[in-house]
Amino acid sequence: MSALESISHEASTGSLTDKIYTLLVKGLLVIGCRTFGANLQSSQKYLQNPVVKRGVSSVLRGIQEYGIVRPQLLASPSLVVWNLTNAYNLKCKHCYQAVGKRLSDELTLDEKLSVVKQLSDSGVVAVAFSGGEPPSSHNFKRETTKSYPYVSEIRWGIKGIESLKRIIQRLDLGTSSP
Repeated sequence: MSALESISHEASTGSLTDKIYTLLVKGLLVIGCRTFGANLQSSQKYLQNPVVKRGVSSVLRGIQEYGIVRPQLLASPSLVVWNLTNAYNLKCKHCYQAVGKRLSDELTLDEKLSVVKQLSDSGVVAVAFSGGEPPSSHNFKRETTKSYPYVSEIRWGIKGIESLKRIIQRLDLGTSSP
């Protein structure tokens, strides 16, 4: 059981080394909560979220690998921007990317979800789908909804070809903003 896992569940199991790490990380958490006026129990409960735990773990691994530096270096990026598709029906003069038709070698849904899982496993917390126009992907709804178990936040780099209202309807999100 990792130190963050032990802290979030108020358990202290594992080897002596695990227990020492748990005490060290819990001490840091207590100091952080006091410094920023946060509630320790709420913070422990928040750490039960696997994505939050992954983000905190990335910060702690960054401190372990690089020390405390400004700006703080993380063990993994917190956000990855991914050009999900090349499909786009405008020719914007300001755009740096050569977009237009969907590429013949674009990843399948299973391949895309595998990449999202790999990003999650490496510590990435959020993914921004960009490209051409992400909603023009054949599997946009499934790509979005099936990615949520792995990342806490999904952003869309949309260009406005399709209205936000229509995208929300396609994703069955009701009236809330994505």
